[in-house]
Amino acid sequence: MNLFAKCSSLGVALAILCVLPAMAESKTPAQFRNELFGTPLPPDEVSPSRLGDLTDARAGTTTLYLEFPNMSAELSADARDVLANLLIALKSPEAKGRRLEISGHTSQTGGVTYNRALSQRRAEAVRQYMERNNLPTDNFSVIGYGFDKLLNKSDPTAAKNRRVEVRVLD
Repeated sequence: MNLFAKCSSLGVALAILCVLPAMAESKTPAQFRNELFGTPLPPDEVSPSRLGDLTDARAGTTTLYLEFPNMSAELSADARDVLANLLIALKSPEAKGRRLEISGHTSQTGGVTYNRALSQRRAEAVRQYMERNNLPTDNFSVIGYGFDKLLNKSDPTAAKNRRVEVRVLD
């Protein structure tokens, strides 16, 4: 079965992250709250088959695998769907007064300067989305790392390296 067929079989709501087959399911607001703030998951979301590879091993961090058009920081409709769930989590009581870092990352395609700027624009696009949707972003810092922090170092051009992370600073 090819990647397109796998994605199609998941349905529209779950196909948003099919750039990475292991991440074929969008996180719920409860999963985002669990990753960022340690809030317990509801019983119906605790099963390992439900979570799959969604849980980030680093407490206080959630990784967003958002698809961006090539060489662009424009958020796709699918990316906005993922961010809508994150937005709900960030409007929860656990998030009040917390400082957050939004960091952009790229794969190692192209030059250092270009990728650092692109990753900064992508992280900024996420911050702007939050701001446009009435989430105060005064406590947010935005940084672009380019390809300095690859997740898949054995394949520096892998799609998994193109991501945005949200991390609780305090």
